[in-house]
Amino acid sequence: MPGVIQQERAHRVAMYMREVDGILGHSLRIQRVQDEAAKMKEAGHPVPLSTGWCDAVAVVRYDGKVVGVRDTQCASQELESEMRRAIMNASPLPPPPLIDHKEAYVYVRLYAPVATPGVDGN
Repeated sequence: MPGVIQQERAHRVAMYMREVDGILGHSLRIQRVQDEAAKMKEAGHPVPLSTGWCDAVAVVRYDGKVVGVRDTQCASQELESEMRRAIMNASPLPPPPLIDHKEAYVYVRLYAPVATPGVDGN
């Protein structure tokens, strides 16, 4: 029976991680669109954004509130800043499953693709 319980726990955690990845990916996308528009307005022409992988650990309370971002490793300093803001802006996240403490550490890995400045009528 312990094997079944462990599998169920692992499944719940995996589903939670998938949900959080989707939420944070959407938050990062919204933020990058806003940043791109602001940079284009300031410069008067399309301006590319930084791209690449970004890893971080979000500190999430039992109620889903994000209380911090730790251990970031990103392709650039600009992307790290964007990732931190996107995680904090997505708060509150769904409450973490199976939490035994006041907070959980949620590993996040997102990819910021090459932007296409000036697309979609901007």
